[in-house]
Amino acid sequence: MKIPSGWIRAAVGTLITILTIDVVLLTLKVNKLETYIQNTSVISPVDPLKPGDQVNSFTAQSLDGSQQTISYSDTQSTYLLFVLSTTCPHCEENLTKWRSIVEKIGEECFIVGVSIHDVKQTMQYIVDKDIPFYMVSVADTSFQTSYRISGVPATILIDSGGRVAKSWTGKLDDGQVDDIVTLTRQSLDRTIN
Repeated sequence: MKIPSGWIRAAVGTLITILTIDVVLLTLKVNKLETYIQNTSVISPVDPLKPGDQVNSFTAQSLDGSQQTISYSDTQSTYLLFVLSTTCPHCEENLTKWRSIVEKIGEECFIVGVSIHDVKQTMQYIVDKDIPFYMVSVADTSFQTSYRISGVPATILIDSGGRVAKSWTGKLDDGQVDDIVTLTRQSLDRTIN
């Protein structure tokens, strides 16, 4: 049975009309979506902490689930924060450098790991990775906002009184590890004298 050519032309014409309408509608939706994305995802870059910046104490969950305030009120102490995500491969790679720092400065300053995940994930991470330093959890974003954390891993050296001595974002190299150890000892010398 042969289909009349008029039917074929009508079917092809109808199909072309439907496809044209679909293309126009999709184009309109794409334009609307692009406008929405431009208006809602304008994220200004976060300026990392700089030497001399003042940071405030923060509230975290200790591993037993209780609230704990990390403050910088001890004028004889220097603080070193290791900020990490339990799912970040770069943080895991940084663990070797952080362990090296802990071995070199030992108990000379207050070292705390700050996990941006909940206590349960943090505890599992500590067990799996054999973490040699004290850890707390800050699962809400207030810490990241006030400490201007735009990415992890981050290492922050804080003098007594909450003044930033220096901060490092990303994986550390051997030179940075040496800098951290040197700056930590210099900071400790200033607080003692």
